[in-house]
Amino acid sequence: MYRFTGFLARQAVERPAILPAGTVWREVAAPFVGVGVRLPGLAGKKPGREESRRLLAEVGLGGAADWLFIDYVTWAGPIDSVYGLGSSGGQEFGPVAESDGEKTRPAYLELMGELGVATADALSFPPFARGFWGE
Repeated sequence: MYRFTGFLARQAVERPAILPAGTVWREVAAPFVGVGVRLPGLAGKKPGREESRRLLAEVGLGGAADWLFIDYVTWAGPIDSVYGLGSSGGQEFGPVAESDGEKTRPAYLELMGELGVATADALSFPPFARGFWGE
């Protein structure tokens, strides 16, 4: 199984000196320049908009206009489940939650599209490649 739970932000942000325990911060270079913040302690949780904004600020991304909180799960094949919400150009979107086999891929692509990630890039997303987060 592969799971990513955390934030993606489409802008370069300086890493804060202190992050919550268990947080992993990585710069993203493709398919956009920005930041990814893995929060494994939130795996399986579905924070709403208010909680997501609080967490966003807690990990140093509070000023980002383009961000996505996503909980993405796959067992090395089709996407098994996805939950996400975020902001694109200051406009909020989501939440989107899907675990019905035929609907998970379109839901995932919708979320990534809101972040400005094209379908081909979303289906081969470097931050979701094994090893990107040091696991």
